[in-house]
Amino acid sequence: MQSVKDICNKLIEEIDKSNEDARTQGVIHIRQFCNTLALVPIKLTQNAELSNSNRELIAMMLGLQDRNDLKCLLTDLNKNSKVSFVTMVQFALETCMGNILDSMPNQQRQSTFFGKSKDLISSCNIEQAEHKHKVFQVLAKIRNSLHNGCVHNRPSCLITVDGEKFEFVNGERVSCASWSHIFFALCRSLDIFREILLSQQVNLIPLVLEQGVVENA
Repeated sequence: MQSVKDICNKLIEEIDKSNEDARTQGVIHIRQFCNTLALVPIKLTQNAELSNSNRELIAMMLGLQDRNDLKCLLTDLNKNSKVSFVTMVQFALETCMGNILDSMPNQQRQSTFFGKSKDLISSCNIEQAEHKHKVFQVLAKIRNSLHNGCVHNRPSCLITVDGEKFEFVNGERVSCASWSHIFFALCRSLDIFREILLSQQVNLIPLVLEQGVVENA
């Protein structure tokens, strides 16, 4: 998670746009989701696992009487938070990409993340475009699987990201949807997003206005 936040902070400095610019806002939103949707459940769970006194304190703060109730609550919190985190991060990326495409001449706005990311990677002349577009889809596939009870219900595929295999088998539960997998995939997605934002085609746009809305976390 800290790696994601570090990438976001560095990227905000590199793109060097105003806070009103959709490019800056897209990165800020992702950092905000790390600070809220990810940080709270992860830190609560980590501290609960450290000692009995921590568990008792957390249970008391949450008004729980039974230690098993705390375990169930933290399990549910992490499960729901992962779904929310991946969904909101994907929404932030997709909204930002749509806003950028709207600001580029002769670009027809696509309705899906798949279409927007493909068009933007192509428009910016990103090297290894086909592979990087596949990498961009990893988080989307994790999100879709989490929305479906952690079961992948689309055509099977295997995407390798820097040696790490993300396998999605139709009709089977995914085994690559842990917080670690999510942060790893997000870091690699942000590396590609950085190439897009710093490309000449995108960086020279004076101001990208936000057409979509992402609520501040």
